[in-house]
Amino acid sequence: VFPPRHIYTNGELSQWYQPAWVPRPFNRSKLTALYEETYEALSNAVRVRIPCHAPFACLLSGGLDSSLITSLVRKARPNDALHTFCIGLEGAPDFQPARDVASFLGTTHHEQTFTIQEGIDAIPNVIRHLETYDVTTVRASTPQFLLARHIASLGFKMCLSGEGADEAWGGYLYFQFSPSEQAFHTETVDKLMALHHYDCLRTNKSMAAHGLEVRVPFLDAKLLDSCMSLPTKLKRSFVTKDKKHVEKGFLRMLSDRYKLLPKQVAWRQKDQFSDSVGSAWIQGIQAHVQRKGITEAEWYKAIYCAHGYDPDNVPI
Repeated sequence: VFPPRHIYTNGELSQWYQPAWVPRPFNRSKLTALYEETYEALSNAVRVRIPCHAPFACLLSGGLDSSLITSLVRKARPNDALHTFCIGLEGAPDFQPARDVASFLGTTHHEQTFTIQEGIDAIPNVIRHLETYDVTTVRASTPQFLLARHIASLGFKMCLSGEGADEAWGGYLYFQFSPSEQAFHTETVDKLMALHHYDCLRTNKSMAAHGLEVRVPFLDAKLLDSCMSLPTKLKRSFVTKDKKHVEKGFLRMLSDRYKLLPKQVAWRQKDQFSDSVGSAWIQGIQAHVQRKGITEAEWYKAIYCAHGYDPDNVPI
């Protein structure tokens, strides 16, 4: 694995990005300034990734992260044709929120459906390109792999995606149970440092398999430095007026403040990608491996090894 945050020159590796993320103490009087700082950093992260000499598009699942990126692309390019893409099983939960965002922003929206059998048939090739047999990664990569093939067939060469927000902002649902602000911050750092094994690996290799470049503004170094220095209290604790905990509340408030998204999307609770394309997807895989008499993990690892890869290279 090429180590993240490194460059290779003159036969040697050197680390170009060595973050020392220390959250600032919370000060309510500076809240407005923090919103402005975050909005500017996120907007800049998007703007610097838009210049592209070939057709580009946005991955739009209808979740908060991809929707925010798409909204900021639209703000930067208000008069350009903007294409957005979403994938799922027939009737997938993602489709309607993605339509809502596309309508709100005036994008040319594309929906692709796939069947469980199409996904299962693609898995051996997905694992070959991913070079991993991590169960969650394979599950989530397969729909994205199929979507990338469709996007590339239409002539697009680059896509923007929302990867990295959950790691930096504590967006996974289990983050609400963190015992302290320090534990919350430490977990975000650990998740970011492992991204090259999981979500970034998934998106990068699923897209690259079809000649697509993927750009991820949430992992812009300047934006990360800003985000990871925010008071952890702002990222860790957020309760809505109906007393429900919601993840990434600061980003949702940012959306409301700058009118970036429809409220029903901005405050939509997170779904895991492999669930949001349709829960029947995972159920279908599990039924398939049960008929084989093995576990899902065993099936993936067998495919991985059949490609000649070393199983010790995968952190499981």
